[in-house]
Amino acid sequence: MSRKTLTFKQRQKGISLLEALIATLVLSTGLLSLAAMQSTNVKNNQGAYQRSYAVSATYSLIDRIQLASAHQQDSQKKSPADYVNAMPIPTASASPPTMAVPSAPANDIVANDRTDWLTELKQNLGASATGGISCTLNNDCVIRVIWNDSRGIALDSGPNPSNDMIVDVQVRIR
Repeated sequence: MSRKTLTFKQRQKGISLLEALIATLVLSTGLLSLAAMQSTNVKNNQGAYQRSYAVSATYSLIDRIQLASAHQQDSQKKSPADYVNAMPIPTASASPPTMAVPSAPANDIVANDRTDWLTELKQNLGASATGGISCTLNNDCVIRVIWNDSRGIALDSGPNPSNDMIVDVQVRIR
């Protein structure tokens, strides 16, 4: 009787279960890495939006102050010092207090500006957002915005990491 010898190429048809498992493992690892990268990208984009908005909000307050100080009627003319008294500059803490925006009388320009500005901050940066202004005698001012970026990466690695984001803009108001 003649015996047929089969070569390796003739005996192998298809893939083995082990090869299929390894291919599935490699594919799933790649897809999970892609999902993690997308999640990080979304967090970074949100943080960039918030930082851009905070800078824009500081310039909005500068415009409000300049408009109030250029008012035609002397009785309604306001100085940066009026805004400093109404909105003292906040300091960062582990978690900024969530405080209600005070209501303003209808005819008080500074109080209305404070209420509108703080309301806009809270709507765009979250309930913990706050801000204020500090000026020297020659109107060199610092406007600060603080909000909690809990979606981002903690800034400190100590026992009490802080998620507070702080934007300071320095300007001379004329």
